[in-house]
Order: sequence, then C-alpha cells, then structure tokens
Amino acid sequence: MDIRYSHSAFSSVAIAMGLSFHELDVDDNGLITPPETEISSALIEQFAKLDCDKSDTSSPREFARFKQ
Repeated sequence: MDIRYSHSAFSSVAIAMGLSFHELDVDDNGLITPPETEISSALIEQFAKLDCDKSDTSSPREFARFKQ
C-alpha cells in the first residue's frame, strides 16, 4: 500500500469538503477517529486506508504532512 497516496487522498477529500483538521476533530482530543469521519462516506473510506498502523486515529502531523 502506498501510504503517501492514502494520506494524500484522505486530506484531499477533507480539503475538497472545506474541512480543517480541527473541524474534523469534533471531540477536540487532538486526533481524528473513524466516528469523526462519518460526515462523508469518502472520508470513511480514505480513513481506513490512512490508518495503516491500525491505531484508529489520525494525528495533526499526519493530516498536515499530506495536506500540502
């Protein structure tokens, strides 16, 4: 799996929807979790690809790294 593509795709979907990391992190715990991506089926699908370490979270660093 190409991790860079997965991160990029997730962030691209979020950006296309006009969402920032902080808007996705609705519980304000500093991480994006699967329930927080439920606003879009595209985000749900991309999150599954993003979470290659199976931690069920995405950090601000992961999000920002591929937001560019």
